[in-house]
Parts: sequence; structure tokens; C-alpha cells
Amino acid sequence: MEFCKECGSRLEPKTVKLGTQVLLVLSCRKCGQKTNDEAKAKGNIITHSLKQMVSVIDKENQLSVLPTIQVACSKCGNNSAYAW
Repeated sequence: MEFCKECGSRLEPKTVKLGTQVLLVLSCRKCGQKTNDEAKAKGNIITHSLKQMVSVIDKENQLSVLPTIQVACSKCGNNSAYAW
């Protein structure tokens, strides 16, 4: 993470067009200061192979994010209902 030398705000990556060329620069939202260090703007990109990827929650144990209540359904006999 880089910070602006003028005001101390966080610099964010932004694309800038120069003629037919597109550059990636770090830009300050507060004062507009820009740095053209493309290596810093891109950061470190880490790639993993499929063998290295780990499933955090497998399909059998997926979490439900909807609130549930225990209510008996008169049509199907199910005992849980989801609310959204």
C-alpha cells in the first residue's frame, strides 16, 4: 500500500490514457497527486495451480446465510422455513 507524499492519503490504482497508450498509475483521490511507477501500481500477483487451491467449505457442508425458523409446513411436512 502506498501513500501520497503531499497529503498522506492512500494511493489507488487508476488507468490513464496517453494517446494510444494506456498506463496504470497510482492516484490520490484527495489532492490528485499521481505517480507513474507501474510496478508499484500492479502489486504482487500470486497465481496458484488447481492442485494448490483449497476448498474452504465443501459442497456437503455449505453454510446457509438466510435466517431459518422452525415451522411445520401443512403442505409438505417440512419443519424449517427460510426468510429473506
